[in-house]
Amino acid sequence: MNENLIVSAQLYASRRGLEITERLGSGKDGTVLVAKRKTASAKVAIKAHRFEETYLREKLAYERLRNLQISSIHGFSIPQIADVDDDLKILEMTIVDRPFVLDFAASYLDRPRVLA
Repeated sequence: MNENLIVSAQLYASRRGLEITERLGSGKDGTVLVAKRKTASAKVAIKAHRFEETYLREKLAYERLRNLQISSIHGFSIPQIADVDDDLKILEMTIVDRPFVLDFAASYLDRPRVLA
């Protein structure tokens, strides 16, 4: 796991009054942590991205889903985006129950993906 991603997530959390409580997972695009508001018990997921390109693709996908009020696809829950930080490449989102669709970092909107 890239320590810079943890530092970015901790900075994001401190700016928004969140406390990081656990790690949900990590992959090639970043890492996901659970955080809770210091003033409430509700938990959120913080996804810290390694790369600008995958962060922007995922952010655009989640924003499109939110704007279309889509919270599930064929019975699979989709987290709702709660906040973002473009400088830190962080997405804050709700935590959903299984089954779910979480990863939109490889999603291309409004254009076909060009294969090399």
